[in-house]
Amino acid sequence: MSDSNMFSFIPASHKDCILTEKWCYTKADKYECEYTWIIQDYSTNASRIRQKGLRSSAFSAANDSSKWEWYLEISINDHYNHNLQEYEDWLCISLHLGTERIHDFKPISGNVTISLMDSKNRKANTNEANFFVELRGEDSTRNIHAFKFIKCDHLISINDDVLLPKGELRILCKLYFNREFVNFTNPNDVPNQIDEFNSVTHDLEKLLDDEESSDLMINVNGKDYPAHKTILAARSPVFKAMLKHDVAETQQNRIEIKDIDENIFKELLRYIYTGRVENLKDTALELLLVAEKYDLEHLKNMCVSALSVLLSEKTAVKILILSDLINVECLKTRAIEYVKANLLEVMRSKDWNDLNSNKDLMKCLLDSDR
Repeated sequence: MSDSNMFSFIPASHKDCILTEKWCYTKADKYECEYTWIIQDYSTNASRIRQKGLRSSAFSAANDSSKWEWYLEISINDHYNHNLQEYEDWLCISLHLGTERIHDFKPISGNVTISLMDSKNRKANTNEANFFVELRGEDSTRNIHAFKFIKCDHLISINDDVLLPKGELRILCKLYFNREFVNFTNPNDVPNQIDEFNSVTHDLEKLLDDEESSDLMINVNGKDYPAHKTILAARSPVFKAMLKHDVAETQQNRIEIKDIDENIFKELLRYIYTGRVENLKDTALELLLVAEKYDLEHLKNMCVSALSVLLSEKTAVKILILSDLINVECLKTRAIEYVKANLLEVMRSKDWNDLNSNKDLMKCLLDSDR
């Protein structure tokens, strides 16, 4: 085996570091996310925050298929810290991890950076820390790290444009964490396996446009796409059922689909053949509906993860309506939380009337406040 094949999965900058016949390359499964939390009318609600604290909605890393839920909490004094005198009358922000969905309680390490932003979205006050936590099954939530930022009286007395633009407290959180480390140690076997997997994916992708070897033509809004019955049936229970039925279309090796945009269908086929999607950020909403229709659970999870971090004033209504339509409760809950936290901005969006006319969803929004 050539050196280039032996080290194909090691970053190029590290290859020259391996000087011995026996070696180990340890790779961390790194997850990253950024989260913005804006608290309106902070000065007015400072007394309430002092008494009760305030918690953000949950957020997850887009590439985390386990959908671990993180959230921020703001308090006056850090009631998770026993040294209360040190934190007395300080604005404190802490990072927490909800453990309800965690089934494999392994140690977790990472880094968190939390910043207070000014009116020009510049970091006016920043704290950063590494963390290491051993999770336990009996915890429903786990305080990961707490920062003290500024004395409360000073926060309210300084120029509003510095830390309270428009009366809002703006918080930016950047998080990355690792759950596991994987060792690659056998240069004679492991790279072959990885290279072979990449080779199979590449070869299957070439079949996407291979009309000569195809045994099925799919017509989407007037345009034909060659496909392979075996691959479609193996990947999608819905396609499998369609191809088993003895109907005129399948007898003629031709299927017509009218309810999918051409570009979305291309990404659907790409996923079926390779397990990958290009530009998921731009197609997640439409692909989620298609994934539901063709019973593609992994693609559905990919789209839900992407949409969870793509929630904004412009997208929240569409995401909420779709998640309700196809009964994706975790995404629906996050969309409701986002709409509640950013109601005025969402009401200005062009899709607000679609939500306002949906009595069931409006009832969900109202009920969630009780």
